[in-house]
Amino acid sequence: MISSKRFEGKVAIVTGSTQGIGYSISHRLGLEGASVVISSRNQKNVDEATQKLKSQGIQVLGLVCHVSNAQQRKDLIHKTLEKFGKIDVIVSSVAVNPITGKRITTIMGTQESILDKMWEVNIKAPILLMKALAFELGPEVRVNCVASGVVPTRFSEIITTSEALMKIVLDSSKLKRLGTPEEIAAAAVFLASDDASYITGETLVQLSEPKFQSSMATNASSSSASAPVSASSSSSAGGSRVSMSPFASTLNSVVYVKLDRVNYTSPGVLNSFQISVVMILKAMGKRFEGKVAIVTGSTQGIGYSIAHRLGLEGASVVVSSRNQENVDEATQKLKGQGIQVLGLVCHVSNAQHRKDLIHKTLEKFGKIDVIVSNAAANPMAGKSIATIMGTQESILDKMWEVNIKAPILLMQALASELGPEVRVNCVASGVVPTRFSEILTTSETLMKIILDSSQLKRLGTPEEIAAAAAFLASDDASYITGETLVKMIRSKRFEGKVAIVTGSTQGIGYSIAHRLGLEGASVVISSRNQENVDEATQKLKGQGIQVLGLVCHVSNAQQRKDLIHKTVEKFGKIDVIVLNAAVNPMAGKSIATIMGTQESILDKMWEALASELGPEVRVNCVASGVVPTRFGEIITKSETVMKIILDSSKLKRLGTPEEIAAAAVFFGF
Repeated sequence: MISSKRFEGKVAIVTGSTQGIGYSISHRLGLEGASVVISSRNQKNVDEATQKLKSQGIQVLGLVCHVSNAQQRKDLIHKTLEKFGKIDVIVSSVAVNPITGKRITTIMGTQESILDKMWEVNIKAPILLMKALAFELGPEVRVNCVASGVVPTRFSEIITTSEALMKIVLDSSKLKRLGTPEEIAAAAVFLASDDASYITGETLVQLSEPKFQSSMATNASSSSASAPVSASSSSSAGGSRVSMSPFASTLNSVVYVKLDRVNYTSPGVLNSFQISVVMILKAMGKRFEGKVAIVTGSTQGIGYSIAHRLGLEGASVVVSSRNQENVDEATQKLKGQGIQVLGLVCHVSNAQHRKDLIHKTLEKFGKIDVIVSNAAANPMAGKSIATIMGTQESILDKMWEVNIKAPILLMQALASELGPEVRVNCVASGVVPTRFSEILTTSETLMKIILDSSQLKRLGTPEEIAAAAAFLASDDASYITGETLVKMIRSKRFEGKVAIVTGSTQGIGYSIAHRLGLEGASVVISSRNQENVDEATQKLKGQGIQVLGLVCHVSNAQQRKDLIHKTVEKFGKIDVIVLNAAVNPMAGKSIATIMGTQESILDKMWEALASELGPEVRVNCVASGVVPTRFGEIITKSETVMKIILDSSKLKRLGTPEEIAAAAVFFGF
């Protein structure tokens, strides 16, 4: 039963919304108070879906719209404005799957007409719709994506009706089941709501983190959630995630949200985002009614905001801190807002305190549904920033004890209560203005670096982080586990920089150039093959990257000079050089011993670059190991050799070009 009204007074367009995921998103938005505009290219489907929504008290306008038709896109916008006067949310859910109900074919066996249709509807049409909506939505728009994975709808029946394919899909899912349209809708609606006001450019992966994806978080406390138990985790540290492109699946919903203009009182602090209790109670439902939640480190800052939010949504909350006075103050504040709360002293690195926390919670409430591991130590808070080499051993020990080991031991102690089915997710909050981060927020120099790298040009607030944590802990996130929700908006670390990457039209080199470009660099790619250069250049340009493509065989002295000269001629400077070009004469042949290698060209390359780079140059190397590219196929195609490699690997898998690129880009910053 949806009781929140987060979209009261809002108007939302959902394309492809008469069936499946699109209909579920429209339904959920409508139940939460939005006036919804649904569309499909079939009048009968529009009429049926419109009547279903109206019968549930939802204000709805149904329109025929084939999104690849320019006039119908214009009509969709015009009629929405004519009826409701504005547009607040657009969800591009429409897509085509020309092989629905037919046999699956390889990319090489796909007809050109099918590829053209997928391009027209799945990719180009949403872009053109957004261009047409630009005036209405204004310049400040948040854009996020839900990568749903396989969901049992008509769209995916070719997969769901195949036992062999379903076994592959389910074996790669941590939750061992498919998601539902309603679960995808819950995620899309979260991203469209003010709860996600500090999230943009994010792909929320709902495919239960299959084996071909990975997620990483730095210094992020872990916590848990499940069915029936749910939870989340938060951290002041940043995080990064390696995932597939949003266009890797046609089962994605892209959510665009118009942002109201805001006034700033100080850098990163929103004047208009001071959430009052009255506003919260009016806007939200009671998703945690009857649930019990423990939040560690919860008497101030982000932890308090999470406990506050969970309590306002109906949870009985257990707040804790190592300071009795802070516990008493926080407990009284929460009780004063009608929240059922138990306050306990708990230093999470103390084994007895952890046991008491669990025992007293069970004694008071009889169960535990949610645990948020928010407690963390920052021994440098309020002091000067030290290098890792200048950090005292006692400080390192304290951070290990509190930030990493304690949450793990707490989860071990809770294992019998939470049971085997636990969802675990993380919120990587980035820098939030609390006492914990005051050494950063009180420095103009550091704040400029932080705000320049943020797409929203501001810091988040504890309330915004709490909203994300509450979402991950709720049943709305029932199909999300192993996910790091990155709220430190993606950086532009290489804005204004120029980078040369040799051997960069395929594989690792291309991934490095791609990553540098996405982070703001102007990139120069090269290869000895003109056709490869042209193809890679067009791909990068298609993603808005400023790129120069040149033919360069790095062993050719003149071509090396031309590479440098034309780069300087085009961009005026060189900031980064990545020497990725290499030869593997054995590629595709038998493996030989190393009895004879060509003369190194590194000295010559550095000599040619010396005048441009100057005397102060950092030089680092990424030893990638075996990565599945054409270069290493003689190894990756051999079961015997692969077994040796995987047995000697701690992660028991090969790396990806994108992972190597991430490491190279780190060294380049």
